[in-house]
Amino acid sequence: MSVRSTNKARGKADPAFAASINHSHNALVVEPDHLLRWSLVTYLGRWFHMFPAQSLEDAALILESTPIDAVVISSEFARSNARELARRAVATNSNTRVVKIVTSSHEDASTDDGAAAIEKPFELAALARLLGVTEDWADGSSPAPGPLP
Repeated sequence: MSVRSTNKARGKADPAFAASINHSHNALVVEPDHLLRWSLVTYLGRWFHMFPAQSLEDAALILESTPIDAVVISSEFARSNARELARRAVATNSNTRVVKIVTSSHEDASTDDGAAAIEKPFELAALARLLGVTEDWADGSSPAPGPLP
């Protein structure tokens, strides 16, 4: 079952996916802004082993050697290049969740590739929900390891 959402920040976590998340899953954050990239990696690192990338080229190198379960990508990259990167991640793991960070609601229409969209400014907890995790897992109560759906 492929679980994707075109809902914006108010997307609901999929309970089956949330029940299987643990630190053995890998997330790729592709964001050119250092501070935003750091914030995303620090926050999402509660649930994922993080792979930050400043450029699409760096991200492509990571994808060549690492199975990725979640991709968070900035809309600041050329749409076709970002879409190709997301396609590569999903080709490797059909359950990969892709969330595109957009700067305006007008960009939402460009997520026709199955990626979810979240508009800046957004709450980090909203991004986590789109990736299927919940805020209360920060206390160490994350579920036992298990496969992604």
